[in-house]
Amino acid sequence: MCFHPKIISWLQASVTTANYTLSINGESTGFIKGKRGLRQGDPLSSYLFVIVMEVLTCIIKEKATLPDFHFHWRCSKNKIINLCFADDLMIFCKGDMSSINHIHDSLIEFEALSGLSPSPGKSSAFFSGVDFPTREGILSLLEFKEGFLPVKYLGVPLISTKLKHEDCRNMIARITARTKTWTNRDLTYAGRLQLIKNVLFSMQTYWSSLFILPKKVTKEVESILRSFLWSGPDLKKSGAKVSWEHLCSPKQEGGLGLKAIQVWNKAAISKHIWFLISGGEQSMWCQWVKSYLLRGKSFWDVKVPSMNFDSKNDIIISLATLGDSRV
Repeated sequence: MCFHPKIISWLQASVTTANYTLSINGESTGFIKGKRGLRQGDPLSSYLFVIVMEVLTCIIKEKATLPDFHFHWRCSKNKIINLCFADDLMIFCKGDMSSINHIHDSLIEFEALSGLSPSPGKSSAFFSGVDFPTREGILSLLEFKEGFLPVKYLGVPLISTKLKHEDCRNMIARITARTKTWTNRDLTYAGRLQLIKNVLFSMQTYWSSLFILPKKVTKEVESILRSFLWSGPDLKKSGAKVSWEHLCSPKQEGGLGLKAIQVWNKAAISKHIWFLISGGEQSMWCQWVKSYLLRGKSFWDVKVPSMNFDSKNDIIISLATLGDSRV
């Protein structure tokens, strides 16, 4: 990657010169010399991991240039093969043995270079329109388990259909559990209000920025927040002094400055529309949307597509890490 030799020597020194000391009765006693790896919590760790994973990306891209490798049907225009977020890796390709063989060879080559190998127990292969004999052959070669949608990825459900109430049960359960902790029992109205603004509301912000939440979900979450504000952890449905709509008004209009979740959801999703229309040429997501959904049309002229996953002969491979020696 053309790093300066001095930078390389600094990186090698950080990895090979780590020492660990023991604290006995409050006093440091002796030390243990680390043979490899960084100190725990070293901020350099994430950067080194990105460099290592970039090697895997280069290997896979080189294999993708071979004539018998076939891209996923919704990734061929942009030449998308893999997506990596921290230690979660997803690989996309057509569900045929020739493409899978190249993916498998890439993982073996990467293992020989880095010592990082796939973790079969935490890795899955997701199929779409692949016949049973081919599925068995792919699973036998990769030694992964077969995965089925929906699956949780980066804290949210990875689904091929419109978000439903059932998909949001985990988020609703987390909000409910947070309101019922023993530390909230002695809070005043002002304390509960601050907890709603700073903690409980933020628990759905990530979901609202990714999905259009069903109305049933927004009403249920607001019902939980309303009940917690007026009755505390007991979450009684009765006893509200003022309507929730009035509380969501600005303070200068007599409200408490709370945010209506449905309005917030629309604003958060609108940011994606603005980003898509105003540019974002460097964004892989924008390039993909323009290639497969817009197809040269204006955003306002395109109908909402039906996301049917089971339509093509494709495969998605999800790899996860296990400890420090697995990918």
